Parts: sequence; C-alpha cells; structure tokens
Amino acid sequence: MTKKNHFDIARHISWQNTSNKLITKTLLAQQIGVCVRTIDNWVKSSFLPAPIMRNGRIIGWLEGTLYQWFKYQWKTYQYLND
Repeated sequence: MTKKNHFDIARHISWQNTSNKLITKTLLAQQIGVCVRTIDNWVKSSFLPAPIMRNGRIIGWLEGTLYQWFKYQWKTYQYLND
C-alpha cells in the first residue's frame, strides 16, 4: 500500500524543467497570498503536489514542480471558464 503524500522524485524532476530552486512552505504561502496552514491543508487533500519531506516535515518543492502545477491549474481554470 502506498502512502498518500509520499515523495516521488518523478513528480519533482523533469527534463523540461531546469530550475532546482527549493521553494519553502512559508515562501509559497507568501507568494500566492495564503496562510501556511492553507498550504498544509492543500498538501493533505492532495491539491498541491507532494512536497519533498525529511523526517516527516515538509522541506519544500522544487520550483519547476510548482511551475508545472500552476500551469496545469491555470489551464484547468481557463477550460472551465470558457
């Protein structure tokens, strides 16, 4: 059985993404204008991609992973609102 939010390197590394900058949970919350607890809830509900974790704590996401997620969210939003 697989854990719901386990770390999957394939979700974080892509040959198209060259950015390896790590975005912390706090920085992500500031950049999108939500509180850190909202980020926690989004991770638990699988709305956000699984973060890189160490010892059960969120370290962050690779910038490219979040870019792909935002791109997908934007395309979905446009599709639903056309």
